[in-house]
Amino acid sequence: KKDPVLISDTQARMLQTFIYNITNGAGNYRMVQPLGSRAVQLVEGAPETPPPPPWPAVPIPPDMTMREQMARMTATNAMHIARVATEKVRAYDMHERAAANAFNRAMQDRTMR
Repeated sequence: KKDPVLISDTQARMLQTFIYNITNGAGNYRMVQPLGSRAVQLVEGAPETPPPPPWPAVPIPPDMTMREQMARMTATNAMHIARVATEKVRAYDMHERAAANAFNRAMQDRTMR
């Protein structure tokens, strides 16, 4: 893919955790592959100024005081944290329900013997 896909810190952490979970802690590591007929080249980078962010700046209404701005930012962050926590609790609940159902099926199979 030519253009990078931007993700949030939370999404990056979830992706990293998922990769580590499915690889038993190995992560995205793999053994060194043989070169074969490929040529190796050394490339040097040149420092440059970063481009402006791809999103527009969030306008703050002029009638808000600094205290109101801080309260709004705190409330926005709290809502984000609450959403993430709700998603995690929902995922844990689904996992625990599946485990309980599997346990119940195993116990029913055992009692029918």
